[in-house]
Amino acid sequence: MLEAIIYILVLVTAYPVGILLAWLCDDELKYCKKYFIAMIYLLLLIIISFLLFYRNISAILAMVYMIVVFYVMVLRGRKR
Repeated sequence: MLEAIIYILVLVTAYPVGILLAWLCDDELKYCKKYFIAMIYLLLLIIISFLLFYRNISAILAMVYMIVVFYVMVLRGRKR
């Protein structure tokens, strides 16, 4: 139970990090937004393969964290 709470708290921190990176990387988001979206899809495929074969929760959590950060960056980049 405590493990699940820690995982959720770690993933909640991805949102402010995504906002900060979107603010810092405004030029990169303008020109390379398609690459961030491609990384989101690539990470989703990697997560599926890790779920099927390895079941390594720390690696999956790290990739989900990156997906949330990239997704927030792409969403925040569109508003500018």
